[in-house]
Amino acid sequence: MTAALALASFAALLWLFLGDTRRVAPSLAPGSTSQGTALAAPAATLKSPAADGAAGEALGARRAALELGVRVRGEAGLRGRVVERDGGAPVAGARVELLPVPPAGAAVLGRMLRMFAMGDDMWKRVQPIAVAATDARGEYAFRGVRPGTYYLEARGEWHAPDGVVRARATRKDDAAAPDIQMLAAGRVVGVVLRPDGTPAPRAKLALVPGPGTFLTVARNGDVRFMEGESDEFGRFAFDGVLPGAGWEITASSPEFALTHARDISVAAGVATEVELRARLGGVIVGRVVGEDADGARAPVAGAHLGAVPRGLRNLRCVEEV
Repeated sequence: MTAALALASFAALLWLFLGDTRRVAPSLAPGSTSQGTALAAPAATLKSPAADGAAGEALGARRAALELGVRVRGEAGLRGRVVERDGGAPVAGARVELLPVPPAGAAVLGRMLRMFAMGDDMWKRVQPIAVAATDARGEYAFRGVRPGTYYLEARGEWHAPDGVVRARATRKDDAAAPDIQMLAAGRVVGVVLRPDGTPAPRAKLALVPGPGTFLTVARNGDVRFMEGESDEFGRFAFDGVLPGAGWEITASSPEFALTHARDISVAAGVATEVELRARLGGVIVGRVVGEDADGARAPVAGAHLGAVPRGLRNLRCVEEV
């Protein structure tokens, strides 16, 4: 069973990595990023043009909530723009990640490394090297990162990436990346409730494409786990979700059993509301025994045990189980 799971995981990763190269923009000069335990403060802050009124305040608030910074520092830089595919209008307030691996593989590979207890340093290597935000002109910049070739992914409140972009960061501040093109998207918002109906804070959530959306997101290179967590009131939000039917949300917590919300439809420019009522879980207790030197039954201390979920839908959540 373990070998089969490992083989299936490897095949899935291979497919994800190959699928991510469908639309790779020409790379420029090498750029790199860094990783540590937490994002450091940005080496420099983008100066966006003055924006008036509520629109400017909203953009500033969104940028402040994106946890910008650099993980692995160096002397390279990279800048670029995020624009709508149709019309080329700038996308403001988008989160732009500098990734060492294709976006689709980052979440999956990170989950595998955590599941196989490879250590914190290993799984963090596939996490974003740096994070930036676009200003009112749709422009972003990474400064103080390690030179190298990276993948770029952008996601806005109402925009999702149209394909994968790869670029190189160099020691020249004016190194430019290809434009990141975006599609109109929707949001999925809602609340997670415990089995008794009260809000479930800090529940882990994953939004994944179902059969009705899989081909669409595969064509755009956006096949990935979108992970999140409910707040203290059980509320959650996923931004930049591609339009389509059949999206699924999975919620997990020590307080309840693995729970799914299925057949979620998303439309561009619309916030789809979901109420996820968790299922009551059970507790499994037991004892591990073996044979001692004399052949008698004896308890086994320090044995490692794991639960294997049933069904393909739960198999993707083996880390939570």
